[in-house]
Amino acid sequence: MLSDISYASYGRVAQVISYGTSLHMGRYFGFANQIVSSAISIGLAALSVTGFVMWFKRCPARRLGAPARPPKRPPMRAWCGSLALLGVIFLLMGATMLVVWCLDRIAFGRVGAGV
Repeated sequence: MLSDISYASYGRVAQVISYGTSLHMGRYFGFANQIVSSAISIGLAALSVTGFVMWFKRCPARRLGAPARPPKRPPMRAWCGSLALLGVIFLLMGATMLVVWCLDRIAFGRVGAGV
């Protein structure tokens, strides 16, 4: 049996999510929403490109350009533990973190504490 569920019978959280989804998909405010959404998307893309260009212009030749690590850095057990916990809870995030960590080790290797 099919039933008809109206917007009013949704809970408060479901109404907010439904409104946000419809706003995101451009169902409200017509062409103005499309203009604003397009401007935000173009702005985010421009931030990505200009950020890379600024880094590329400022990085030293044949170096990564990242600041050197301090010789005596504090242990990051809580930070690593919380990331590991998040990776276990959110499996796709954990898989992504693992892939990035492996690629980082392949590309840059294990850097000693003094470097």
